[in-house]
This record gives sequence, structure tokens and C-alpha cells, in this order.
Amino acid sequence: MNALAPLDTMRVLVVDDDRDTTDCMSLLLKHLGHEAHVANDGGVAIEQAPRIRPDLMLVDLAMPKISGLQVAQQVRQAPELANTSLVALTGYGDAPHREEAMAAGFDECLTKPLPMDHLLALLQRVRGRVAASRERAALAVDISTRSQELKAKTIAESDVQGPVRPDATPVRIAKSGISDVVVLQDPETASHLRQWLRERGCRVGPVFHFSPGQAAFFNYSRRQLRMLLGNNPEYRIQQ
Repeated sequence: MNALAPLDTMRVLVVDDDRDTTDCMSLLLKHLGHEAHVANDGGVAIEQAPRIRPDLMLVDLAMPKISGLQVAQQVRQAPELANTSLVALTGYGDAPHREEAMAAGFDECLTKPLPMDHLLALLQRVRGRVAASRERAALAVDISTRSQELKAKTIAESDVQGPVRPDATPVRIAKSGISDVVVLQDPETASHLRQWLRERGCRVGPVFHFSPGQAAFFNYSRRQLRMLLGNNPEYRIQQ
């Protein structure tokens, strides 16, 4: 595989007061297929970062006026930059400088000039972090969407149900793919109904937390569930 093959596009902000350094790094990153931005002053970097929302910031530590350490401290206070990888570039590779950089909020501290193989390895690491972050975000959206769909599909089952007691336990049934979600008031009630259904041959899953004050379990015997509940006056399928 060609070592210079473009990686997945990432946004990179290069921060260094030396214009030759930022120009060269910017050209190299663009050659590798990335979106490169440049700031030749720490204050400019702090101003630009929330707007650009870079996946990676390469920051020189020794800059006049506002140092790289100060840039990192400001970036780490911005919620919209929580997933930005901060990498310090310094001419001093000793332990005290690395420890100072990490304490300021940097994820890594590398010595410059940065060899090509080190840069490529860094981009691969950051790409992995970006992918993991996007997967987490997508999963959160999917869980939220499924939860909303589940609540939206909640159905009232009244067919075949005979007389029920006034104090009958309310049960909600929501469709979820090939199964139903049976929702009750609390875990103890849910566990009792689950066990009752199991004793009658229903295929049911374990009880889990559904929402504040509610517990639920999956049921895979839809027709049997409705028939059993419809003939049990202790339970009332909610309208």
C-alpha cells in the first residue's frame, strides 16, 4: 500500500507562529487528502477553532503572546471541541515538557520536526478516534430514534378482553420488530407478569429499565400474550 495514500478526510488546524512551518504542513496535509487550516497566532487559533471544529489541532508550544499551553487550556473549555484531538509539537522532547503539555489538556506531545512516518501514524490514530466518536454519536441518535419510535407505536389492546377489576394492573404493549415490549409500572410487577407468562409457555426476555418509574420486557409470543392478558381480570391493557 502506498504510504502517501489519502486517509479519510479530516479537518486539521495547524497552529505555529512560524509561517514556513504552517505553510509546509498545510500543503502536506492537503496532499494527504485532508482539509487543512492555519493559525499563526495562539489567539487566532482560539478564535478559529470553535468555528472550524477540527478533528485534530497540531499546536506549537513556544509561541509569543499566547502559548500552545494556553491554547490547549482554552480549547478544552469549549464543549463543541470536546472531540478534537490536541497534539503538542515542541523542539524539547524531555519529560517535563511532555508532562506540562499533558497537564494543559493535550492528548499527545511530539517532537518537531515531525518525520513523515510519525505524521502518518498520528493521522491513523486520530482517524481511529474520530471514527469511534462518530460511531458513539450515531449510536446515541439511533437509540433515541428507536425509543421515540417505540413510544409512538405503543398500542392499546382491547380486543378479546373481558371484564376487568377496577384495580387491575395497567399494561402497555408496544411493537418492536418481531416482538412486543410489555411495559408496566415497576420492576416487581413486571417480574411477576413475566413469570406468569413463562409458566404458560410465552417466550419472554429479561426485565429491564424502560423509563423513569417503568420497567419492561420483550415478548416473542404475540398472539398468546394478548389472549392470556385478555382473559386475566388482574391486568388491564391500556387504551
